[in-house]
Amino acid sequence: RYALGIVDRNTTRLRGLIEDLLVLNKIEATGLRSEIEDVRVDRLVADVIEILRPVAEEGQVQLTTSPIESGLVVRVDRSQLERSLINLGSNAVKFTPAGGRAHVGATGNGDRVVIEVADTGIGIPVKDQARLFDRFFRASNATDAAIPGTGLGLAIVRAIVEGHGGELQVES
Repeated sequence: RYALGIVDRNTTRLRGLIEDLLVLNKIEATGLRSEIEDVRVDRLVADVIEILRPVAEEGQVQLTTSPIESGLVVRVDRSQLERSLINLGSNAVKFTPAGGRAHVGATGNGDRVVIEVADTGIGIPVKDQARLFDRFFRASNATDAAIPGTGLGLAIVRAIVEGHGGELQVES
């Protein structure tokens, strides 16, 4: 049974890696073929929180959001933006020790919308921050702590956000 569990876990990780590579390759090769629509940010964030909640509970990480005004709307491909927020949120949960917090929020700032994912996790060493969104790059403290990952999630986030004309900022 133990060996079967390892095989199942490795199969799942390999499937995830292949899916991430295919998504990233498709975005980089053909650009974003998007179905652009007006998306209410409060509903998008609520959906992302619900998707992440079981993982957060399993890791004993408190997952929160703050009230988001219902009139806050972005014109995006909903599924792509949701994917990028899930990637960011799952990293926030994964890199936060039990008892910590992860938060997803959004605010309007003039004609811009700022969506923020924050956590009380292990942080990112300054020397690693410049490469954080590169394919296959993993921060040194993540590899030292043997936290699993492929190093593709943030590359996908960057491709999606920049493909929508947005920008990413990192603060650790």
